[in-house]
Amino acid sequence: MFEETRDRGFGIVGFSKAIPNSKYQLFMIGCLTSFLFSITHYLNLLMPTAPTLEAVHQQVFYTFFMGMIFAVLYIRTGTIFYGILLHFLNNMSVWTPTSDLAAVSSWGDLIIIYGLIPLIYTIWCLRPRNSFIDK
Repeated sequence: MFEETRDRGFGIVGFSKAIPNSKYQLFMIGCLTSFLFSITHYLNLLMPTAPTLEAVHQQVFYTFFMGMIFAVLYIRTGTIFYGILLHFLNNMSVWTPTSDLAAVSSWGDLIIIYGLIPLIYTIWCLRPRNSFIDK
């Protein structure tokens, strides 16, 4: 709940006031909040049983793109509830590598599953709108 409130709740609202209204505003906000969300995962290196540096790099990579999906959910629905729910399910599921990613996932898997697919979804959802279609 803390990460979603900080990054999507306060982050999106704050960046929406700081970034001028343009056709790329939503995409820029999604990228900025996702970047902040992902780099905070480097703090995992300070844990007593810290994962390897390679595992943390992988976690930072996939949390950026998951953060993009959470941003889309917030921007499209206006609530952080769905982001919190998806974040919880992601953290608690057995298919999400959460400990030492480098031991269980290759970069190729992460790039396709956690990078390419969320990126395509995010670009589609946050693309600039054609005013003729939106009327």
